[in-house]
Amino acid sequence: MRVFLVRHGQTEWNDQKRVQGHTDVHLDSRGKEQASLLGEALSKEGIERILTSDLMRAKDTAEIVGLRIGLPIELSSKLRERSFGEWEGFTYEVFTGRFGELTSSSDQDPHSVAPPGGESLMDLRQRLKEVAEDIVKRQKSTLVVSHGGACGILLCELLQIPQSSTRKFRFDNAAITEINFYRDGNRSLIRHNDSSHFLIAKTLSSTSP
Repeated sequence: MRVFLVRHGQTEWNDQKRVQGHTDVHLDSRGKEQASLLGEALSKEGIERILTSDLMRAKDTAEIVGLRIGLPIELSSKLRERSFGEWEGFTYEVFTGRFGELTSSSDQDPHSVAPPGGESLMDLRQRLKEVAEDIVKRQKSTLVVSHGGACGILLCELLQIPQSSTRKFRFDNAAITEINFYRDGNRSLIRHNDSSHFLIAKTLSSTSP
């Protein structure tokens, strides 16, 4: 069994470096193009199931891929990005400063601290753990379309490695991360944050008559 883990295509807020969280931002024109190229890249990978966050940017990415490979999508709110509550829409620079002040002024475990009206990292981990367990139980080669922070935590769950490794993994828009599950129970990371399908498309475009 293989699992393909993908962050949604680009949105206007991605381009503006704004925190999205649960805010339902659509793909921009670049994001739609990325999703189309992603579908082409995954069309011959033998994917049997498509799981996606129900937020529009992930759902639209998954639908474009699903049309290309001939599969319906399954929506799950458990695959949403972490909710950042009242701080959604802030630039990352502003958000990082405010969140740093919040965690430094609290005597709680930073992983249990949530922005006003938002979720803690522990909340996010719990719902993604349930998704990982379902994927392994179903034993189908699966494409998962989610969000940057959520993808990092889900990858750690699927590889059965400490969640402290989350920040070591980068997830660019519509890049591919692939995990292989072996019959003996072992799991391995085959590729991470692979965006070569964009470079190939660009090269073909530049060389076409």
